[in-house]
Amino acid sequence: MKGVREKLKAFHMSKQMELKKEEEKISKLHKSFQKKSMVMNEKTKMEKQKEIQAMVIELNKKKYMMEREIQRFGKKAQAPVMNKIKAVIDSISLKEAVDFTLDTGTGQLYYAKNKIDLTQKIIDEYNKKHPVKAN
Repeated sequence: MKGVREKLKAFHMSKQMELKKEEEKISKLHKSFQKKSMVMNEKTKMEKQKEIQAMVIELNKKKYMMEREIQRFGKKAQAPVMNKIKAVIDSISLKEAVDFTLDTGTGQLYYAKNKIDLTQKIIDEYNKKHPVKAN
């Protein structure tokens, strides 16, 4: 698990550096704009403001996409270890004859004695109690 954490940390740091460069670029542009805005005409001032706003919006999109990419990378990197842990959880849960095993921190279900899909029964019961009214 240590190797996975190190890989994830390195990946995260590389992405953070990319974002930091973009933030610095926007910050410099904004400072320059503030200094020069006093001598700019309104049209030029508005264009520069729009340009900076567009860059900030683009940066926010990149941040969001990078966070998702980091999450995907983390899941992919942890998958082999988590599969091994899941096998151990299943084995111990069977030996201990428990009905289910939950992660108390996240509430995630790791093991269930009987894997029964109640989806259709729940839908049917809901529809009985809350029928759709015709107009």
